[in-house]
Amino acid sequence: MSAFLGGQSRKLMRISHMIRSRNEFYNNFQHGRCIHLKRAFPQYCVNGESALLCFKPIMPEFKPAGKEGIALQNAGRMLLAFTRNSPGRGFLWTEQIYFSLSVEEIGLLIAHIPHQPLKISRNLNVDSNDEGGVKDRKYDSISTTNDIGRKVLSIVPEEYAIKFSIDYVDDSLDASSQITREAMEVAMQAGEWEVVKSTLKESIPYFLGWNHMMDIATSSAINEVGTKN
Repeated sequence: MSAFLGGQSRKLMRISHMIRSRNEFYNNFQHGRCIHLKRAFPQYCVNGESALLCFKPIMPEFKPAGKEGIALQNAGRMLLAFTRNSPGRGFLWTEQIYFSLSVEEIGLLIAHIPHQPLKISRNLNVDSNDEGGVKDRKYDSISTTNDIGRKVLSIVPEEYAIKFSIDYVDDSLDASSQITREAMEVAMQAGEWEVVKSTLKESIPYFLGWNHMMDIATSSAINEVGTKN
């Protein structure tokens, strides 16, 4: 009996510790004291009738500049992840299709939608020696294969929604290489589109590293004032 009570006591202590840790985390988070956190995974998802579309930021890459400086090496991108929702099988996570947008393409999207439709394509038959092509393949290919042809992202304004779809276009004349994968579509309602548009706009300075580097540059300029006196 004592052994049973001892086991229950230890179990209650573990639960109590977990609750205290969780409460401490939320309290620190609410008051902006999560300095110890090293990573975060922001995303916004829209669930359509037959597919899920998630927007996920790919952060920029920096490089050293001079003795104590940094500069932008590669601008960030917004990754669009399409996941089919199959009846009876659920979300097919292993068959996701990715399409990443550069900051210029984000600007183009915002300028076009909802006034006129927009199509952006990727050539999937890229020379493996092309470093840029390899980078595009990392973010812009289906997770399991790389088909010959082009992957096309279409954004079409409709009367009550904005329709995002992704499809493949076969540029080959060989009938045996025809791409038969069905397109995926997600229709965004007005409120969802406003959230996406705002998120895309706010992300551009971060993808360029502008905010962080401007803070550093401003701080450096202020410090230089002190050294001149």
